[in-house]
Amino acid sequence: MLAKKINARETQVPFFSSVTGKLVKEDGELSASYWINNLVSPVLFRGAVEDALATIPSPKTFLEIGPHSALAGPIRQIMRDEKGVDYVPTLIRNGDAMSDLLNTAGQLWLRKVEVDFSSITPDGQTLTNLPSYPWNYQNRYWAESRLSRDWRLRNFLPHDLLGTRVVQSTDINPSWRKMLKLDNEQWLRDHEIAQDILFPAAAFIAMIGEAIRQLSGSSKYTLRRVSITTALVLQEDNSSVSGVPYQISCFSCFIYFLC
Repeated sequence: MLAKKINARETQVPFFSSVTGKLVKEDGELSASYWINNLVSPVLFRGAVEDALATIPSPKTFLEIGPHSALAGPIRQIMRDEKGVDYVPTLIRNGDAMSDLLNTAGQLWLRKVEVDFSSITPDGQTLTNLPSYPWNYQNRYWAESRLSRDWRLRNFLPHDLLGTRVVQSTDINPSWRKMLKLDNEQWLRDHEIAQDILFPAAAFIAMIGEAIRQLSGSSKYTLRRVSITTALVLQEDNSSVSGVPYQISCFSCFIYFLC
């Protein structure tokens, strides 16, 4: 019944059979009896791949056409000792078919395999009568937030005591944040009282003065009735990430100092 339907012709490309394990050379070799043997005979996949490796000149690229890369493992085991041999799948299970096929085309192109890109992206029309494109420098095309702008264009460098201006704070109530470490400010170790390293009162005043300078641009200020009720104790620690975090806000006392 098969013999009446099958007309074996010469193959257009080299055909390595997993039935015989060799290259098909004769015109009538792919007859009805061949396809019967294909159903009942063992699969000589290794022999077919090894014959292809020995026949096809390098570099070689194996392209598996199927719904999944099922033969990736066996092919890589067979060509493990071969040089200049690559394997590329087409479709991957549970993957996007379009993305997989485009990736296959790209992988083949990277391996210097001729790919008919016109079948993927057909030719179109090129517009040649478009007007020129002078850039308009008068308009602004970048919608940047205030936080991003203030972070990029900071007017003041980080201060050793006051820290860095918090960009989320407003001009009405500005804030500064600092992670204080004794390794970075070793002079603070000299202010030791009763075996405790205390943050000096002069340092608090210096922080106020720096905040006033950043807000008003003036280094002149006067302090009256200053009362520091709680000491800031600094601890020695060998950890590189440890420190004393604090955030300073501009309360009404700062406004009083300005006055």
